[in-house]
Order: sequence, then C-alpha cells, then structure tokens
Amino acid sequence: MTARALPIVLAAAAGTLVAATATAQSATPRAALVHQATLFKQAKWRAMYATYTPRFRRNCPYRRFVAGQRAARRALGTGFRLRGIRTRLETRTRAVVAYRFVVNARTVVRVRLRDRDVYVKSGGRWLDEHDRVSSC
Repeated sequence: MTARALPIVLAAAAGTLVAATATAQSATPRAALVHQATLFKQAKWRAMYATYTPRFRRNCPYRRFVAGQRAARRALGTGFRLRGIRTRLETRTRAVVAYRFVVNARTVVRVRLRDRDVYVKSGGRWLDEHDRVSSC
C-alpha cells in the first residue's frame, strides 16, 4: 500500500465504523432512546436531531428543536439516569417506549406506555416519531 493510499483507506474504514456504530445505537427502540439521552447529555443537537423521523423534522424546524432541548437540559441537567425502560412492539416497524428520568434517586419525569412515545423503524434504524411526548 502506498503512503498516499493509506489516508483514503483509513477514512473509508472510519466512515464504515461510524455507520456501523450509528446502526448499532439504534438497532432497537431501547438503544435509540439511550443513544438520544447520551446525545442530550453531550448537547450534540445536530446528531440528536438526526435520530428523529423525517415527519418529526418537518413538524419541528431545527432551531425550534434546539431551543426546546436547551431549555429541557437547563431544567433536567445532565446528571439524570434513564430507568425502567420498557418497549411494546405494536408492529415490526412501530413501537411504544416507557421510561423514567431519575435525578438523585428521585423520578423527575415519567413516560408511560399510554403516553405513546412512538418509535418507528426506517432503513434498519429505529427513529423517534412525532408524537405527544415530542419536545417540539
């Protein structure tokens, strides 16, 4: 392998790794939710916005999404933990997720199955859908 070819091969390998990681992080509705929480804690809004469906993004412009996430982050902080994650598959490509945000051993937000936090599978990945729980 030539010295000029090495950066190209490394870039291609890195791109494959990033794509594989993104798919693994959204291989299940639970994994998608945990990945979103990680991005939220890190304030990686662009990457987090990409975890939502095109329908959500049509209904929630990026600027409004970021403003809502920043406000939620100020209120919730970054020291929360997700607990009690449950998933109910409604179809092969649609699921409802329940969970709790816990801060200092106290539940501060509870999302139940009946609250209908919907995730849909698109292109092999689970994405957060526009629903009642959406922050936009």
